[in-house]
Amino acid sequence: MNPSNRILIFLSFVVCISACRQENKIELRFNLQKGKSYNFSIETDTSTELDTARKNKSAMSYAYTIEVLNDSNGMKTLKTTYNRIMIKMNLPNAVFDIDTDKPRADTTTAISSAEMMQGMFHAIKGKSFFMKVDAAGKVVQISGLSEMANDMISGLHLDDNLRPMVQQAFTQQFNEENLKQLFKQAFEIYPDKAVGEGDTWSKTVSMKAIQMNSNTEYKVKSIQNGTIWIDASSNLDMSGFKGTEKASYELDASTGLVRKSTSTQKFDEPMKMTTRTQITGEEK
Repeated sequence: MNPSNRILIFLSFVVCISACRQENKIELRFNLQKGKSYNFSIETDTSTELDTARKNKSAMSYAYTIEVLNDSNGMKTLKTTYNRIMIKMNLPNAVFDIDTDKPRADTTTAISSAEMMQGMFHAIKGKSFFMKVDAAGKVVQISGLSEMANDMISGLHLDDNLRPMVQQAFTQQFNEENLKQLFKQAFEIYPDKAVGEGDTWSKTVSMKAIQMNSNTEYKVKSIQNGTIWIDASSNLDMSGFKGTEKASYELDASTGLVRKSTSTQKFDEPMKMTTRTQITGEEK
């Protein structure tokens, strides 16, 4: 065979391989569909250890329905409704065992912080707020929290002297910064380029509510039958203390819906702390 023909065949092969790889790349974006609803849950388990004598465990679970109300050039307007809240936590001065699927305390006479929190979370069940989320998964705006607070307090039938206490507790827990931080775990993960198997991208995220910065590298593990699997590794800095996080994601390639995500976050200073998080999502 003529050497020049061999070169042409080789170059054609390289071009073909390159084109095939490009065809396998996808534009992975936050693209939940207008008019559809999705069930989401975020569950966390945290263990802390100051020393061998002082150990603690806590668990939190939030279940939502997210309805896509509008899509304006990739900016989604989402109505987010609480379906269930579960919190188990032991603190030095209080023990919280809250599950909105169980009967609530009588908040007209309850005075302990645990009973107040229990009543507040029960009253939030079924209430909604609104988010605007862009194609990169960034929560740009949250609204409807003051209306949700007013509805919640009205539903509690509180004595007048208890209303300010509950209003303050609500604002501390359910504010724009805290909710943005919560949904960053499920939303703010998408690349700014088309990706295929083996491709990587990085993101730096600042979570002001807990004074933590994360630098994360994502890598596409596999793409098959409309599903994409991603591994992620993060370096964390929380007020000067260093930590790590390992995570895996299973997403719907066309909508970017996180079907399942698991992560493990670890800090060794100023105390040993391990947090395991699981996120699940499905079209309703």
